Amino acid sequence: FSALKQSIKKTLSEHFEHWLRRRMPSRFRHKLSNRNIFILPTRFGFFYLLFDVLLFLLGTNYQNNIILLLSYLLASLFITVMMHSFYNFSQLTFSSKAKQTCFAKQIINFPIHITGHKTHFDINVRFSNPQYFLKEVKLSQIDTHTSELLLPWYAKQRGVYVLGRVKVFSEYSLGLFITWSVLDFSHQAVVFPEP
Repeated sequence: FSALKQSIKKTLSEHFEHWLRRRMPSRFRHKLSNRNIFILPTRFGFFYLLFDVLLFLLGTNYQNNIILLLSYLLASLFITVMMHSFYNFSQLTFSSKAKQTCFAKQIINFPIHITGHKTHFDINVRFSNPQYFLKEVKLSQIDTHTSELLLPWYAKQRGVYVLGRVKVFSEYSLGLFITWSVLDFSHQAVVFPEP
């Protein structure tokens, strides 16, 4: 049963990666839009929605207009926060240099330049592959000028490493939704032997 589960998980991840390669190919510069932004409710968002549905059922069962009004208000807030989290994340432009070099047992920093046309809040960046994940980089606010962040990766041993996609995500606002995108800059690390 465990082998079947692993096989299904591997097949799904391969199909998802193939779909991502077609939808968001590797580029030096990515601009976030409705084509490459994904939005899902967080765990708190799912419980919020479940609570709202229970309120609605309670209001219709007891024919209580105040409870129905509260459930409609919570549902409209849910939709408004979803749109607000999308607009916070859209129109950001990310660019990065693809190749970095270092020696073994050192940390390489991949610079990522972020340009916004308005003020954006709570932007988090990390490598999407857990094998290469070292640290998550957080930016609490991005203004209209270009910001730079350094995404670290630890080089354990020598070789050429293709680091895969970078996950950019945000839980702004109210933590009801996670807005995310996985961008491919073709990051590659050339690691020389330890001096």
